Amino acid sequence: MIVPSSRRSSRTTAVQSQAGTVEWLKGDVSFGETEVVQHQRGWMPTWRLDRVAAGSALVFGGGDRRVMSQSGGALLGLIKQVNRGPLSTLPAADLRPTALAQLGFGSFCLDAASLQLTLSRTPLILPVGKVDALPLVDPRLYGDGVEHVCCRVDGDTISIDGKPRASSRPILCVFDSGLTGCVLSQSLVDELGLHTAGKLGTAASAVRTAVSALELGLRTEQGQRVVLGSSVAHSPLFYVQALPLGWFVDTVHGPHVVALGQCILGRGTLTVDGAQRRALWAV
Repeated sequence: MIVPSSRRSSRTTAVQSQAGTVEWLKGDVSFGETEVVQHQRGWMPTWRLDRVAAGSALVFGGGDRRVMSQSGGALLGLIKQVNRGPLSTLPAADLRPTALAQLGFGSFCLDAASLQLTLSRTPLILPVGKVDALPLVDPRLYGDGVEHVCCRVDGDTISIDGKPRASSRPILCVFDSGLTGCVLSQSLVDELGLHTAGKLGTAASAVRTAVSALELGLRTEQGQRVVLGSSVAHSPLFYVQALPLGWFVDTVHGPHVVALGQCILGRGTLTVDGAQRRALWAV
């Protein structure tokens, strides 16, 4: 539950391809009752945040009807760090404190199948050598305005309908818990010529029947290959959408993006230690 105060400002934003207005507010927050959850190191209590003092009020965005209809409701962002550097593609005036930064959480475990989210101030993944995790990439090095949770795609190659397609540029796989299907950056669609092959439509269009399957690989710290993918045969949520993202400074040689949503993440558990830039994926 979020209780806003009267301090606010308005700014135009975009959720996927839908433009709208967000009012930035301050208020207290409550996440309900304390529970006890089990993870790989034993029993650990979750945090209960209730009736936060006014001096600790959180900054959050309240979207208008256009934004809320696109997002499906209020969102709790799982990105902690923003980019306040001189090469950030997000102007400093557009940056706001993230929820995880304000609450002090650096790690999370999203078990979408069980509808459980665990937030932690300490790492949830065992140290290097005890668990073979996925190394995360910091996309802010390329100018991204926030530190999206992402990995480098193995071989910078994705498979569309069973056919491998290699890119001359880096491809970053972004884990997006607030996304339903899959998003390809328009730069990737253009380089691979997917639109000319009739597989995808123009920018910001979703063609839910043209692409029937998407798959990619990631490499763990010890070199093991983890394959992620979905298709119309495996998930009713699957679709592929092309969007001009504009996240990176170098639009000619910078990375492409493949964002994976709940058509994949809904089948397993994603654990992320942001400070250590490590992640675990388990079906």
